[in-house]
Amino acid sequence: MARILIVDDEETLRRTLGEMLSDEGYEAEGAEDGMQALKMVESGKYDCLICDIRMPKLDGLEFLRRFRLKYSRVPVLLMTAFANVETAAEAVRYGATDYLIKPVDFDDLLLRLEEIFQSHQPETPALLEAPQGFCGMVGNSGPMRSLYEIIRQVGPSDATVLIQGESGTGKELVARAIHACSRRKDGPFIPFNCCCGPSELIDSELFGHVKGAFTGAIQEKLGLFRAASGGTLFLDEISGLSLSTQGKMLRTIELMEVMPVGSSAVQSIDTRVVVATNRDLREMIDVREFREDLYYRLRVVPINVVALRQRRDDIPLLIAYFVEFFASRLNRPLPRVDPKVVELMQNYRWPGNVRELKNVIERTLVTSSSHDNSLRVEDLPHEMMFESIPEEGPANLKEATRQFEKFYVEAAIRRAEGDKALAAKRLGIGLSSLYRKVEEQEEESDGS
Repeated sequence: MARILIVDDEETLRRTLGEMLSDEGYEAEGAEDGMQALKMVESGKYDCLICDIRMPKLDGLEFLRRFRLKYSRVPVLLMTAFANVETAAEAVRYGATDYLIKPVDFDDLLLRLEEIFQSHQPETPALLEAPQGFCGMVGNSGPMRSLYEIIRQVGPSDATVLIQGESGTGKELVARAIHACSRRKDGPFIPFNCCCGPSELIDSELFGHVKGAFTGAIQEKLGLFRAASGGTLFLDEISGLSLSTQGKMLRTIELMEVMPVGSSAVQSIDTRVVVATNRDLREMIDVREFREDLYYRLRVVPINVVALRQRRDDIPLLIAYFVEFFASRLNRPLPRVDPKVVELMQNYRWPGNVRELKNVIERTLVTSSSHDNSLRVEDLPHEMMFESIPEEGPANLKEATRQFEKFYVEAAIRRAEGDKALAAKRLGIGLSSLYRKVEEQEEESDGS
C-alpha cells in the first residue's frame, strides 16, 4: 500500500483527496504547508508527494527545492491553478515529476499515480530515510556511508586510529565521531596541532613537565596525555613532530605511561590516541622524516577521508546545511538558492574541500546584494565561474566559449533584474547586440 503525502493549505482539498485516495487503496496523509511537510518527511516514509505551489510560510517550489536536496528520487506532483508554460518549466526545473491543474481531475490523478508507481517501483518502492549525516558530518554519498560504518565499528574499541585526508576534509570531525561512539564519550576529547611550535614546547604540552625542568617552568604541568586520561587525545598534523618527539610518543603509546620533561618517574595513563595527517607518511619514512615503527603503531586502524570532489553528490546537502547555519547566525531569513548555484558548485574542483565550501557560503551570505533574499551565481566568487568545469565538458574551445558566453549573458540579465539595457551596459555591448545574442542562444537551445 503506497503512502502519499498531500501538501496544501486548503483543508477541504486535503481531506477530499485523502478520502478518495484511501478508497482506491492508498494510504494518504496531509500537511497544511511546506514547513509542516518538511518535518513529516523527516520522520515518515512516503512513496509520492502531491503539493500545491501557492502556500503560506513556504511555497511549493521552495519546498520542492529543499526536499530535492535530500530526497532525489521520490516522485512529486505539483498542483497549480495558474498553469502556463513558465510555471510548468520552473516546476520541472525544480525537480517535479509532473504537475496537475486545479481543480484536480481525480481520474487523471489516478492515471498519473499508476504511471509513476509502475516506473519507479523497480528503483525505489518507498522513500528511504536519507540522513543528512552522522555525528556532525554532513553527507549521504557512498564514501560517507562507508566512513560512518567504519566509525561505528572502530568507535567502541580502544584501537589507535590514523585518519588520512586532504586539508579541509573534516578529519577532526571524524575523530570526534570516533570519540562519541566510544565508551569514553563522557570523558575529555582534547585536540592538539602538532605543528604549533618548537619540539621542546610540544614535548612539554604532550608529556607535561616538572617544576624547574627548564627556564620558565615555575610549576608542574600535567600534559595532554594525562589530561585526556579516560578520554581521547586527537593529534592533528602528526607529521609535524620531530624524530625525538616521535620516539617518546611511541614509548608512551606502547606502554600507556608518560614521563614528564625533567622527571625520571613515569605516570600511568588511560588515553585513547587518534591521529591525523594530510601528508603521505610512507613517503616521509622513505626520506627518514618519520619513524616506521611509530607509523605502524599509529596505523592500527587506517581511515581515509575522501576529498569533496570525490563525493559531489553530497554538495547539495552541504550547501543546504551551511546556508541554514549561517542564515541563522546572521539572523536573516533562509535564502532561496538558485539551482544554477548548486550546479556550478557541483562542477567546481574544491581544492580546499568542505572548509572552502563553508567559507564560500558564509562569504556569499555576508556580501550578497540580492533584494529578493536569494543566492545567485553572480554572488559567488568570480574565480569559481572559470574553474567550474563539468566532467563531461564541451568537446572543444569554441563550444566552451559559446557555453560560457551564454552563462555570462544570462547572469548579467538576472543581475539587472531583467533590465536588458542595464545588462548590455554592464556587459559593454550595445542593446541590439544583446538582443541578438539572446535570440541566437534561444535558437540554439530550441535546436538542441
